[in-house]
Amino acid sequence: MDWKEKLDGNSLTELLETEKLIVTKEPKSGFREEYGHYRADLTLESPVIKAKYRVFIRQNKEFPENFSIGCCFLGTHGEVALIRFNGAHKRIVDDIDNHHCQAHIHVEQGFEDSMNSLDNAEVTLEYDDLCSAIRYAMNRLNILNYQSYFPNVDQMQIDLED
Repeated sequence: MDWKEKLDGNSLTELLETEKLIVTKEPKSGFREEYGHYRADLTLESPVIKAKYRVFIRQNKEFPENFSIGCCFLGTHGEVALIRFNGAHKRIVDDIDNHHCQAHIHVEQGFEDSMNSLDNAEVTLEYDDLCSAIRYAMNRLNILNYQSYFPNVDQMQIDLED
């Protein structure tokens, strides 16, 4: 059964593209340390379609290129993973041309037996670090007030040597 149009009367496309607002962020500023990662959790709402979402952001402390930003819809089916934005997180068992070696995005397809699997991955050049991934994800998810919670994400950062 194709379930992609059955999520509380909304399509996957509508759930991803509708305007959203961050209503809570934990921690309120920055990230917390948890199990070798930096992490933040957001609760979103869409006033247009009356939908709720959960977004997580995590980054490996030792390998900062290994990060993930995921968005889940919270509805009558429970929590449904819609999309995940990943950095490069090559594993030793991966071939060099595997998508894990580059920034990539997993998107729910809505096919039979695909719920919460996010199996398909598309390599992207839209971001290459956590800061640019946050900016890209917030814009792609149409989160209107993200600058209030991530005030430095839109500013280019330059490290100058002394």
